[in-house]
Amino acid sequence: MTSSSYKYMLERMERDYISSRLKANELEVSIKSKAQILDLESHKNRKTKEERLQSKAIFDSLMLNIEKEQKDRQERIIELQKCIKNKEESVQRRIERQRRNAEIAEAAANENKDSSELILRQQLYINKLWNTFMRKKMEKEMKRSQNIDDAFKAIKTATQVTDVQELVRKFL
Repeated sequence: MTSSSYKYMLERMERDYISSRLKANELEVSIKSKAQILDLESHKNRKTKEERLQSKAIFDSLMLNIEKEQKDRQERIIELQKCIKNKEESVQRRIERQRRNAEIAEAAANENKDSSELILRQQLYINKLWNTFMRKKMEKEMKRSQNIDDAFKAIKTATQVTDVQELVRKFL
């Protein structure tokens, strides 16, 4: 091998070396750029995953809140239904109590009426008895005073005096 061949080989190797260095630099730049792109994409991917996980956590939290609100709403509805039922039962008891009170008042009024009728009937019988007694007494008195009446009529027709006081003065 001669020196010209050696030189040619050396030059060729230097060119190849330079060319490979240039190529290595280009590849390094490309690798760095690709690494940056990879980092950027990894960062985006990580951010996307984080956002997805955060969204899932928020969604799960919202679902739990919705379930809790629905449960609370159901409990509130049940509580309101119980209140309505209690109010209706209270109204029914009050109506029943008013009906019983009306029945008691009516029974008391009927009893009072019956009692009043009984008292009035007793008073009627007493008054009838008293009337009969007084009528008989009057008839007795009329029979006893009949002679005096007849005598007075006879004196009146004979003397023609109608005033009793004047008649008594004349005879006294």
